[in-house]
Amino acid sequence: MSILDSLFNIKTLLTISAGALISIKSLRIYFQKKEGDINVNGDRNSININNFEEKVKREYNTLWSVFSIILLFSYPIFPMWANSILYGLAFIAILMAILGFPSLIRRQGFDGIWGMFYIIGAVVAGWMVVHAVPYLDYNANRSAGLYGYVGESLPVMIAPLQYGETIINRADIYSGRIQEFIISVAPIIGYSFLILSSCYLGFGPLGRRSFDGAFKYFMIYSTISVIGALMACDVIKYILQRDFSMMLRIVQYILSFPR
Repeated sequence: MSILDSLFNIKTLLTISAGALISIKSLRIYFQKKEGDINVNGDRNSININNFEEKVKREYNTLWSVFSIILLFSYPIFPMWANSILYGLAFIAILMAILGFPSLIRRQGFDGIWGMFYIIGAVVAGWMVVHAVPYLDYNANRSAGLYGYVGESLPVMIAPLQYGETIINRADIYSGRIQEFIISVAPIIGYSFLILSSCYLGFGPLGRRSFDGAFKYFMIYSTISVIGALMACDVIKYILQRDFSMMLRIVQYILSFPR
């Protein structure tokens, strides 16, 4: 299966349709001219300013964090479905960053031009997702057995302790099991990083930021997307196996044009 086939299968298109519901709500917020509500309390001693944009930004930040955590733990159960969500979301994120740019110009004037960082960042995150596609599809079957592997490993690791043996005496069992667990879970964590960075960058225009704030935002979440792609592409496995030549090949692959 080619990368384009993975990106545009039926599941991905359904995901794009579902994501469009959130996107439509976001577009309404983009083009809603509401800077803030001012309430004057009757005691004449206080004025409350309810910043609409800050409230929306906090709500969406919470949504993306919860969304990423849910997908992180559900990935071993529905790996291919979760992959489809990522592929569709990467496309939606770029689209939303582009559509949000005019809104930033309208709301912030010249400072809104720094919204280009969100577009560039969303493209970087999407680029990382495209690179991760073959590895995520390949690792889906291995991830599907993760919870079963944990359930099988726990009794094996606990049994020696019940007979008075120390962890040091059975280091071979523990190190092997733990290393295999890390190798299996690292791509899933990388997947969640790609989800998180795509969401934050794609919907970055919901917030009002200066050049400094927008640039830092871009750097943080673009870096998270690169780290996520490296983890999704099994770079942790090659580090643990001390296969540094393969690790360097993965880094070169991430920086190359996907085929």
